[in-house]
Amino acid sequence: MSEPPAGVASGEANPAGSEKDHLETEPAALLRRELTRWRFENHEVIAPQLVGLLADSARFDDETAVALARRARQAYPLLDIWLARALAGRDSQEMRRILVILSEIAQSNRILASLTPVFRTKDNVVRSKAALLFARFCENPNFAEQFRKAGDRRVLANAIEGFWGSRSPGTRALMVAATEETDNRTMANAALGLHQLGDARGLAVLERMLGHGNEQYRASAAWAMGETGEKACLSLLASARDDPSDLVRRNVECSISTITG
Repeated sequence: MSEPPAGVASGEANPAGSEKDHLETEPAALLRRELTRWRFENHEVIAPQLVGLLADSARFDDETAVALARRARQAYPLLDIWLARALAGRDSQEMRRILVILSEIAQSNRILASLTPVFRTKDNVVRSKAALLFARFCENPNFAEQFRKAGDRRVLANAIEGFWGSRSPGTRALMVAATEETDNRTMANAALGLHQLGDARGLAVLERMLGHGNEQYRASAAWAMGETGEKACLSLLASARDDPSDLVRRNVECSISTITG
């Protein structure tokens, strides 16, 4: 038998630091009631019920579900494993919710094996979210190669993002190769990844994209320049303030605001 820490099972407010009090009273109270009801149950009983509660999009929005999961993890540190193992056999909506939660609470590569089956689903949104999460923890840039070779653009873009900040061998080569793709998101994510590695080629790619004939490339470049935080990008962004595309102009103004603070 396993019991939650004192304060969780008793129904007392469980301090959550960054969570503060933004949870709605009803969802927070529901979680406390459920944890109290389960306090004498073993994990085999608790896990599917807690996962089912958090995966139910009809009950909570994503933000509330994530906040509840963070609180529940204080009582059940294996929650990320329970959620990852529950992905198999779930419908797309439930998988999407579980992946949203895992992206916020997972802290190690112990969930990777459970993510692998998700890549067989035909839902590109679900596969993309899984790719971002997998890449974050796998530390092997070769993981992204399968999507690059398959021309799986959306999933590749997210996989590239998952390697942001990675110092693993091969990450730079992956980013350089990805900047030569034809998908605007993939190129922008890769250019930003190169910049984070201190590689000047990243900003050079974004400058070229900002002059592209397709507005999607220009919009992605404008967004990514803001993410770099580099004041050197301000003159380039200023030159795009009169871009004929509303989307590009919005991204330009947001990025200028981001850089200038």
